[in-house]
Amino acid sequence: MRKRWIYLLMMALLLVGYGLGKQVQASDPLPGSDQDPLVTKSYVDNYIGSHYTDLQQQIALLTQQVIKLDQRIAVLQKQIKTEIKLVIGQKTAYIGDEAKTLPVAPYVEGPGHTMLPFRFIGEVLGADIGWESSSQTVSYQLGDKEMQLQIGSKTATIDGQEIQLDAAPALKGAHTVVPVRVVSEGLGAEVTWDESTQTVTIIP
Repeated sequence: MRKRWIYLLMMALLLVGYGLGKQVQASDPLPGSDQDPLVTKSYVDNYIGSHYTDLQQQIALLTQQVIKLDQRIAVLQKQIKTEIKLVIGQKTAYIGDEAKTLPVAPYVEGPGHTMLPFRFIGEVLGADIGWESSSQTVSYQLGDKEMQLQIGSKTATIDGQEIQLDAAPALKGAHTVVPVRVVSEGLGAEVTWDESTQTVTIIP
């Protein structure tokens, strides 16, 4: 009788152990799966290989988006109008909030003709400035817009057409000064005048 009970007890323990073993095996991760802590090198290589094309496509898409953003920023920067302020008799000009030193201070000549340093204005607006010493002619080019002025002459050529200036361009030392009308008509910028502060404001 005692041997029989011992036998039954051993059988019960074996059955319980088998059941526990099945539960443990059922909860273990499959070898090589995402949950397997011991992922093999071949599994990693296969995983990277299968996703490499997708990663390349995503990188290419992001690169295109960055290029488009850069282009948009460039367009917006061109659209931003930075005011240029010059004060009669002062060599400090302001481009937005940035102070710049002028080669020649603006001045008033004759009956209210404001004269400005031509190269400084042209370069701030992004133009190419040329100088022909034999004829004392200065030229300006920005895109398809062209202008020629001659020192001492009130006749200027703008986009192939002659116009009459209020005052002739002049040399102050080695620097060309021109009447403010050249800036508004020749450079295509908006110009305002503040009498109280003697300030010329140029808006591209």
